[in-house]
Amino acid sequence: MNLSKIKILDFTRLLPGPMATKLLVDMGCMVYKVQHPNRKDYTLSVLGQEAYDSVNKGKLEILIDYEVQSTELEDLIASSDVIIEQFRPGAMKSWNLDFDRVKQINPTIIYVSLTGYGQTGDKSLSAGHDLNYMAESGLLGMHRDENGKPILPGVLWADIVGGGYDTAIKILAALLARNLSNMPEAQYIDSDITANMKKITPIAQYFNQIPNTPVRKLLSGDMVNYQIYQTSDGQFVAFAGLEAKFWSAFANAIGRADWAKKSMFDLHRSAFPQKELKDVFLSKTAAEWSELSQKYDLCISTVS
Repeated sequence: MNLSKIKILDFTRLLPGPMATKLLVDMGCMVYKVQHPNRKDYTLSVLGQEAYDSVNKGKLEILIDYEVQSTELEDLIASSDVIIEQFRPGAMKSWNLDFDRVKQINPTIIYVSLTGYGQTGDKSLSAGHDLNYMAESGLLGMHRDENGKPILPGVLWADIVGGGYDTAIKILAALLARNLSNMPEAQYIDSDITANMKKITPIAQYFNQIPNTPVRKLLSGDMVNYQIYQTSDGQFVAFAGLEAKFWSAFANAIGRADWAKKSMFDLHRSAFPQKELKDVFLSKTAAEWSELSQKYDLCISTVS
């Protein structure tokens, strides 16, 4: 499929939708970013040019009052392959731009509605942002400090993954389906960020526990060999010596061969003297740990 011939009409703002269409721009699609003259994407005014460009560079901007019907807008719809919008349910219908109307103009259109909670249900009209979707999906609860308090993520995972990547994949699948059909019809995609993230939650949970054991936070805090440690120069390193071979290599590299004999369950923070391990990491700079890691293959990386 030659994606350079794919035309996408993008009504989205902020991060989730623009992220999805930026991925498609990078694959060769032509994306026309539709801007309302009175309500432009406020990423630019709030976060600045670099943030705006990170998800909009390469798109062609069109300034048009889409709340008013016009021949120009209908021509744009008729010549597009995909329309993506990110308003609350009902907004596009109020402007006579909902799926039923648009498919009359373009019978093979792929119409995407990207929202936090989908088009139906108790929360469909609720306001929300990335942190809300992370909380609702169960993924936020998997990130906690030593006292069990949920930790604020430093990355907008729901917007980027559940909004951007998941939606881009859905669009590509719809394009493929249309390309394979002898009689292509209009397709509607309800991309629900929270629901998209909920699909990830069970996978994350499976990889965060060892079956039939008390270990439930294998990769999120319970194991001393999968942790973040401070170094002597005030920096931090990520230590991911999860498998026995990496843990043993680390133990031997620091002169603690007795630690190399410990089993996975001995490395649970309830059983291992983690204070001793913290002191070990405090004995070297981040650069020294990086050098040692490369020398002995220790799975240690500086937190940048």
